[in-house]
Amino acid sequence: MTYKEIMVKTKATKSQVDHCIRYLKRDQMLATRKATRGMHLTIDKYCTYQDFDNYKSDTKSEIKAKQKRHRSDTINKNDKNEKNTSAKAEGNFSLEEEINKFRDKKSQKHVRIVGWFFAETKPNIPTLSVFKKEASRWMKDASILADYDDKQILRTYQYVKEKFPDDWNLSTIRKYITKTK
Repeated sequence: MTYKEIMVKTKATKSQVDHCIRYLKRDQMLATRKATRGMHLTIDKYCTYQDFDNYKSDTKSEIKAKQKRHRSDTINKNDKNEKNTSAKAEGNFSLEEEINKFRDKKSQKHVRIVGWFFAETKPNIPTLSVFKKEASRWMKDASILADYDDKQILRTYQYVKEKFPDDWNLSTIRKYITKTK
């Protein structure tokens, strides 16, 4: 393929195509190889993307989360009340309890992975709001790791922890997981 072919078929600009290809390569969804007249594109995990069951959302927590995201786009006049309520909740924060809640999510492997990551790294997180920010920070990497077998994730974790004992995280595991089969 060439950029021009992609631009014609998608009606996108060259910068949009370039941005998209870079994004897909960075997230290991796509691999490219130079060719004489253009490039060869290889879609990684093609079968995963084609399986409709991977896009279903039938758990109550996922539906609630989606509804909450849509609701948060509306203007809320009770912001002051919410801040007071969240301040009270901050006082009852237990990092261990929050990590255990994440680790107990049976239907959401990526959430369990984040819980496991926090249990392994034992971060110093003082409040619930900081915990939520840190958790959301690692969700993307955990979502990608969720496509892999637990044994492969564990092998990669052990490899990364041995190679980078003081400087590893879910991004590092994601980076090396394809290399430790």
